[in-house]
Amino acid sequence: MRENVSVLSKELKKLLCFLWRHDCVGTSIIVKTRQEISDLLECSVSSTQIIQGGLIGKLLVDVLLENPASTSQYPLGCVYAAARCFLISKGKLVLRSADTSASQVATIMHLFRLAFCSVVGAMSHPLGYMEGAKVLVKTVMERPTMNTFGPMIRQLREIQMQKPKIVDRHFSRNGEIVVQGLIFKPEVWKTLIPRVVGAARLVLSQIFDGKDWEVFLTTTLPLINVRISCGSDDSVHFQVQQASGDVFSESLKLSPQINEIDQDHLSSIVEFCLHGLGLGSMRHSETLGLQDFQVLWGDGALYFYAKSTKKWKAQSKLSTELTQHKLPKGGFGMLCPSKK
Repeated sequence: MRENVSVLSKELKKLLCFLWRHDCVGTSIIVKTRQEISDLLECSVSSTQIIQGGLIGKLLVDVLLENPASTSQYPLGCVYAAARCFLISKGKLVLRSADTSASQVATIMHLFRLAFCSVVGAMSHPLGYMEGAKVLVKTVMERPTMNTFGPMIRQLREIQMQKPKIVDRHFSRNGEIVVQGLIFKPEVWKTLIPRVVGAARLVLSQIFDGKDWEVFLTTTLPLINVRISCGSDDSVHFQVQQASGDVFSESLKLSPQINEIDQDHLSSIVEFCLHGLGLGSMRHSETLGLQDFQVLWGDGALYFYAKSTKKWKAQSKLSTELTQHKLPKGGFGMLCPSKK
């Protein structure tokens, strides 16, 4: 069961109250089942016996089978779902957010599905169980109630996706970074770059021999130029000119003890820098498909171009445009050109 049982139980109580209070004119099947349940309650039959007898499930299936007399009328189940998108707060009728309303309608639809399954599991039919189940499924599919829930949920989700997000971000008086209630202490964010550089220094010392790799973590020497070119073997060659001497990609020698764990560790650090330390909002998955031509170094910063994986609508296609992101020079920024 996808939904929490307590959530479904509360929703079922609200739905039954709605069905009892609503004027079900023109829905004789619903009125008949409702009266049958009322008669049993007057005869001191317990609610547990009524539920075990399948009458509650039958009542909800009757709601699913409702066929309004005209297109100007909405099915009772859809009226209930629309009503549950509102709530009373401080004496006022308030519309819930699109995301909350979509979840509410999804819970109602799941409740009707469970009722339908309980009826199908206990039904009998002159033509046999399978034939009876097929007839009931076909009839429900032809009725407007279940066919309305799906589009309601989809449209509410799309409305929520198109709404601009209001994110609470600020610095506290104690130097804490607060984002949507999450608090990052100064001793955490102030030491972030040094800790990343320390982790990179350790893993690079295990991957490469010698000390030439340290140029990617050095921020005190002035950077003059970085030139990257693709050789005939489709590998990436680069040259870093510095006051203390040039460093070539050919001068970097891999350690004989290199292993996949160290390489994965290095990839994770680079992905963290591109995703967490760069300027501009992006998803981590967007950093995984970066190619050589999408990464450029210039003006003391690393620029990389990634495709957005965000879909504004359920039917929309992914964008093919590249969005520019910037990783400023500093700390671990020098390492990134070697990861291509």
